[in-house]
Amino acid sequence: MSALVEVRNLYFRYATGRRSNADSWTLTDINLSLKASGTLGIVGESGSGKSTLIRIMCGLIPANKGEIVFDGRNINDWLARDGRGYRTRNQIVFQNPRRSLDPRMTIGTSLSQPIRALERRIPGTAELASGLDRVGLSPTLLDRYP
Repeated sequence: MSALVEVRNLYFRYATGRRSNADSWTLTDINLSLKASGTLGIVGESGSGKSTLIRIMCGLIPANKGEIVFDGRNINDWLARDGRGYRTRNQIVFQNPRRSLDPRMTIGTSLSQPIRALERRIPGTAELASGLDRVGLSPTLLDRYP
């Protein structure tokens, strides 16, 4: 089975406007590979670049150097041609559900919002339950609040 996501020789630094930080890279030579239905943990100290890496992988900010391939396609090419299409296939799941999910909505309602907005349709319970099952969560969570 080939990788669903590959990061190759990724480099990133925030522009500071000062020449003294010219060699201060946030991410240096990052390489990783993740198969479909695989799990990857990214661990590091505060400020080590974990969130920056995820933002680059989601196409929210560009890398200075390197390549990210998602489902066999270079994400920079994909974003240039169909940014919305890429972003519908690749999304962030935040660590803290109390900060990520609206406490006034059930989990099912929260999960249906992107489908309603992007595809202009109301997803069925079976579709939402299947999504939870794919990430190892019980479909019984659909009717719960975060």
